Amino acid sequence: MNTRHKRTLAALALLTILPMMAQAQADVTIDYASRYVWRGFDYGSSPSLQPGFSFTRGNLTIGTWAAYATNGDPDGTEIDFYLSYALGDLTLSVTDYVYPDAAPFFDETQHFVEVGAAYTLPGIPLSLSANMFVLNDADYPIYLEAGYSVSDVEFFLGFTPTKSDLYGNAKPGLINAGFGLGREVNVTDTFSLNLSAKLITNPYANKAFLLFGVSL
Repeated sequence: MNTRHKRTLAALALLTILPMMAQAQADVTIDYASRYVWRGFDYGSSPSLQPGFSFTRGNLTIGTWAAYATNGDPDGTEIDFYLSYALGDLTLSVTDYVYPDAAPFFDETQHFVEVGAAYTLPGIPLSLSANMFVLNDADYPIYLEAGYSVSDVEFFLGFTPTKSDLYGNAKPGLINAGFGLGREVNVTDTFSLNLSAKLITNPYANKAFLLFGVSL
């Protein structure tokens, strides 16, 4: 498919979702993180600015999220587009990961598509998720994660069961384990900041990260 056709399809997709966006609940976020660490790996080796917005109507959410390394490292630049649908305690999702500094945006080889499912156990603060890349990764890497919340603290364990170049493992391994703490700080009667701290380890790669973040 040539670039012109790709742009046409993208325009048609945008026109399709515009009516939904006009009637949906909109949400805008902006985060600052001391590092962009995703599934046990540091991207950009720099503090990261992370804007995002989404539109929700009923059980359907469409949104985008990005990360920009403040040191200009292209490895820390990413734009994601996602769609999710909630079915009670089960949420199904599709995410398109794009790395605009690596190649032209409409280069199909730069779009890495992942499908996922997340389930929260009723009455228990335990969540389970499974994700698999289905486009532009010949390994079709799988990532499984369990999360457990106690008050303001969230514990998590992330595991990949197969060999994968993406996660840098030659065999099944635990790549993302740790915990995080979040607090809301009221600055004024109408304005507050969400502060977070995380200790993340990658046992397979023998790495650890202590992160700090602020969300508006």
